[in-house]
Amino acid sequence: MIIRSGEAKALAAILADAEGAAQNLSGWSFSLVIRPTDGTEPLPLILPVDGLIAPDGLSVSFLISGDQASAIYEAGLRQRLSYDLVQQAPAGPLTRWTERVAVQAGPNLPTETTPVLVELPVSQIIVSPDRIVVSERGARGRSWAEQLFEAGIITEPSAAAVENHYAALAYALEERVGNAEVLATTLREVGVRGWPGAVSSFQLRKALQVDGSYQSVIDALSFDRTTDAAILFEAGEATELGDVLSIAVKAATGKSDLQMNSLYAAAAAIAS
Repeated sequence: MIIRSGEAKALAAILADAEGAAQNLSGWSFSLVIRPTDGTEPLPLILPVDGLIAPDGLSVSFLISGDQASAIYEAGLRQRLSYDLVQQAPAGPLTRWTERVAVQAGPNLPTETTPVLVELPVSQIIVSPDRIVVSERGARGRSWAEQLFEAGIITEPSAAAVENHYAALAYALEERVGNAEVLATTLREVGVRGWPGAVSSFQLRKALQVDGSYQSVIDALSFDRTTDAAILFEAGEATELGDVLSIAVKAATGKSDLQMNSLYAAAAAIAS
């Protein structure tokens, strides 16, 4: 259960039978105990919270106030905390469920903020002899899986359904365009290029000749032929965007980032 400083919290508990059906809790009494994980005594400032049985008797709720949440948060910064769901049975208290408490800082809102009524964050637990289902609920908005489910795109609001949906889309795309090499060729043919890889300085020189800026680079690099950029330009070694040669070429030609991208893409298409 997550407790945020200053934020009221509700815990709704359902006790299921062996078949998974919710038991009727009418006439029963429950309390919620917050205690140090390594201890048995409740936190001094947090008395056991009495449970409220739902009108239909199928669940019990515990409301933690904002002040209590702040006290739990402060205690949780110093030690590990747990909570116990305790049933007051005729033979004595019976712990039906125990779990850890996680604390988080809440927002430090200005005092002049106008209070508004919002849905309380709610933790719901379902306890049964053979299964436990824990879900965190509240005013968090619908998840991506829930939105896709409500739109009729997937068959259930689960991560697996979302993964299967996009895997099918990827497979359909691969069926249409083929493997990665075919896709790259297709994109090149229609003029769509991503960030090109390394090219040889020979390919770069030929590309510069084609676009008419070769002499500008020669003039810029000839002032000091001992620089790394000049040596790389003449050595025939690999060059890529972002290295010393590409930076020198960009400065000499005044090209933009997009134009440099196009220059290296054109160089990559030249046979070395």
